[in-house]
Amino acid sequence: MNSYLKYNFSVKKSLKILMVSDVYYPFPGGITEHVHHLAYYLQNRGHDVTILTGNHRNGHQNFGLNSVKVIRIGRGILFPINKSFYSLPVSFYLPLRIKEILLGNDWDIVHVHGTLSPSLPLFTLLQSPYVNFMTFHPTHGYSIGFELFKPILNRAFENIDGKIAVSKSALRSIKRHFNGKFRIIPNGVDTRRFGPHVAPMKNLKIANEKIVLFVGRIEPRKGLSTLIKAFELVVKKIPEAKLVIVGDTPLKRIYEYRTRKLTDRVVFLGKVPARMIPSVYRSADVFVAPASGKESFGIVLIEAMASKIPVIASDIEGYREVVIDGHNGLLFPVNDYQHLAETIERVLKDHNLALKLEENGRNYVEEKFSWDVITDQIENFYSEVLQNAKKVLR
Repeated sequence: MNSYLKYNFSVKKSLKILMVSDVYYPFPGGITEHVHHLAYYLQNRGHDVTILTGNHRNGHQNFGLNSVKVIRIGRGILFPINKSFYSLPVSFYLPLRIKEILLGNDWDIVHVHGTLSPSLPLFTLLQSPYVNFMTFHPTHGYSIGFELFKPILNRAFENIDGKIAVSKSALRSIKRHFNGKFRIIPNGVDTRRFGPHVAPMKNLKIANEKIVLFVGRIEPRKGLSTLIKAFELVVKKIPEAKLVIVGDTPLKRIYEYRTRKLTDRVVFLGKVPARMIPSVYRSADVFVAPASGKESFGIVLIEAMASKIPVIASDIEGYREVVIDGHNGLLFPVNDYQHLAETIERVLKDHNLALKLEENGRNYVEEKFSWDVITDQIENFYSEVLQNAKKVLR
């Protein structure tokens, strides 16, 4: 490592930042949303931000909501990881291309996202001579892989100058294997993009229908099976209820088959363009996040709250960091579809309860999770670490 290169700069108001993530649009998920909005908000504050990510199906150079610069390398391949699907960019030339991008530009900061996966995050941290930050996103159990490859992973971890976790749950996960000083800076939500000012999606709600909404990748740990079982009970008591499912994976057909008897009451929208998601939320009467575990935070929760939609979530560690039961949302026991059904019925029938959850949810995210607030925290941490880096040079 060339330490002179690493610390040979002055702290500037405008920074040149390389944001690194295995996943980005059009691949859906919390990391994608976090990376995009952080890059966009930093860019709006005068920083020069570029996202380095993989090539995903239907992705292209400028894919996104706004004009955020993107460099795509490798080919995104879906892998089953942590009871989920994750896209890892794969290429024989990946390390070389990363080195070219790192050394071909004079970056002030390299900010890596995700975990120490054997793709963009690891290869970047092993080669970056700049001031490096990493935001650890996932919640996971004990990792045999981390222990098996500890020597090489330690080299990458020691090259991180500013360590961030999005939640206490994510922090506990990474600290099982790597010690260090971390800053907890949570995920954010764009309260200007998501809100009561957004028009509902046309033709999604018909007449007096009550829409129960699910947004997420269709995979086992997201708990869609539990929600479908609950909805089968809900629709018997509230015939005008309709379940709308947003998300898509190869498993979608299995869930479509399971709901074939409820064809007129269950709608699979598949992968909805990012620009349309706020309108989908505003069409809902209640939002349900029934994940069974392994969720470090739950961006969909704060998107729904920002949209002033009542939130119901499973009582898991990551979600408890967002939902205050009875205040800005309701929690139900994991996998308990009968309890979930009762909770959905309560919200759909009790107008005052729904209004309370809506108001408290919106106020809560504006105070704690708006991207203006989160970007302030990130910028302050950048400045703090850069100042310390400057002292090392002296």
